[in-house]
Amino acid sequence: MTVWTSSDRLLLREAGISIENAENQLRLLREGVRPPRLIRPATRGDGIETLDPEAIAALAASYRRACAEGRWIHFIPASGAATRLAESLGELASSQTPEAAKLRALLGDPEALKSLPKALMPFHEYAGVVRTPVEEHIREAAALAPGVEARLHFTIAPEHEARFVAEAESVLKRLRGEGLRAEVTHSFQDPSTQTLALDEAGEPFRDDEGNLVLRPGGHGALLRNLEEAARAVGSQGAAFAWIRNIDNIPVERIRAEGRETRRARGGLLQERAAGDRPTRVCGMVPNTGEPGGGPFWVERGVERGIETAHGPRLRIVESAEVDASDPEQLRIFRAGTHFNPVDLAVSLRDTAGEAFGLEKFSDPSACFVASKKNAGRALKALEWPGLWNGAMADWETHCVEIPLSQFAPVKTVADLLRPEHQEVP
Repeated sequence: MTVWTSSDRLLLREAGISIENAENQLRLLREGVRPPRLIRPATRGDGIETLDPEAIAALAASYRRACAEGRWIHFIPASGAATRLAESLGELASSQTPEAAKLRALLGDPEALKSLPKALMPFHEYAGVVRTPVEEHIREAAALAPGVEARLHFTIAPEHEARFVAEAESVLKRLRGEGLRAEVTHSFQDPSTQTLALDEAGEPFRDDEGNLVLRPGGHGALLRNLEEAARAVGSQGAAFAWIRNIDNIPVERIRAEGRETRRARGGLLQERAAGDRPTRVCGMVPNTGEPGGGPFWVERGVERGIETAHGPRLRIVESAEVDASDPEQLRIFRAGTHFNPVDLAVSLRDTAGEAFGLEKFSDPSACFVASKKNAGRALKALEWPGLWNGAMADWETHCVEIPLSQFAPVKTVADLLRPEHQEVP
């Protein structure tokens, strides 16, 4: 049993973390977590669907009707630390390559951008006018259902709230001048979803002054934000949501190419939504070697401590979840043909119109334990089940292939030179 100091107890209490929760986190860090058992990758015709071209128009029309009824919201995780992006900004400042010069022309002073989140960075340029990811997401939401007020909910870090609100208000003012309408709300990650870490001696990680260090619990901790956004938006709340990371937003010409099929995937979700559990339609791109995970058929077994029916189920599995000590599991994982869902359409209400309690459909044992650093010191970090991995483990899952051009993450500033981020190809 860990000896908790009075300062430890005060810090945990203020964050909303019980001692029992803290002890459980340390147990997970020390003992590790149970990996899923992979059976085979999901492939075209075996877990990965393609949209019927003849059905696209009807599905898209169904989606637009639901938007007009106020049943959709866009949920944009935008509270990440963007560590790799900040590091690449430092390298950009001293680089003399033509590519670096082009990026500096877009970004301005790299040093001045290091304190900004991805959401507020210059991303795209249109005839001399620069847009941030916040603006691009708002514009895309408005374009998906013309004539309807688009609704968006961003998760952000508290220290960026003032800048975020100012940017969102500026964007909304410009859009109103163009005849477009949108509503933007935001929330913060619940402090009680923060996690402890272990030092190299296997004890709770502390800073140089001896204080416990709490870390963000990963984007899986945003499950609560998603549920609350569904309950809070509008008099009826949201029945469906799009989920797309803040940095995964290509330029307008690329978005326009995939917009009708995106609407159709929304219509497909409405058609397939189960009444007894949340449903998701995952937009999957072919695997090109990006770090991450993908869709796999996994064994059913013990989930949340309860015996479930045996047989395969479709699940999104992250590379960090795979049993690296098992050569056969590694072989199956490396044979994956498609990448993590880059654009999700999800249902949030049952047939009676009641919002799902989303945590009931999560697998809390599907945590991540990763090696990280804090002020140059090594630590073992705990992250809660990923938002579209373990956090949605017990959801009804459908995977649909989408073009690779619709996947445009920005992990370093060099990614902004990819064709998906250039208005002129």
